[in-house]
Amino acid sequence: MNKTRVLSIVLLIAVVLATPTYAISDKASDQLFHYNVDVTTSNGKINVSANVVGSLSATKVGLENICVYEKSGSSWIWYAELFEDDPDMSVDSRAYLDTIQIDITPGHEYKVDVTIFAEDSEGRDTRSFTRYI
Repeated sequence: MNKTRVLSIVLLIAVVLATPTYAISDKASDQLFHYNVDVTTSNGKINVSANVVGSLSATKVGLENICVYEKSGSSWIWYAELFEDDPDMSVDSRAYLDTIQIDITPGHEYKVDVTIFAEDSEGRDTRSFTRYI
């Protein structure tokens, strides 16, 4: 073996051993690689923005469910709900990036439950979030 090849192998081993464990494994699960959900309001609408990236084997990702509740006194009353098969809620690929809008009454209080998902041939993984606006 020549000197350059041996040095390259030694350098590669040193880099692998020096890399922190958290940098090697930052994916969320076997199906989910990365996700982010943001819920805001503007102009009488709830905006649910989601970025869901599945693992390399993911075949479908997106929003599994959005459920909106309106505050009535001290209770939360069902207001609206969307499911993954509704328009723009999911895609048959490994990356989803979209904003779903739901009409609301300005000045009222709302609770928004959002569930994201990614699936592959091995199964489905979900994460759920609750936001109050």
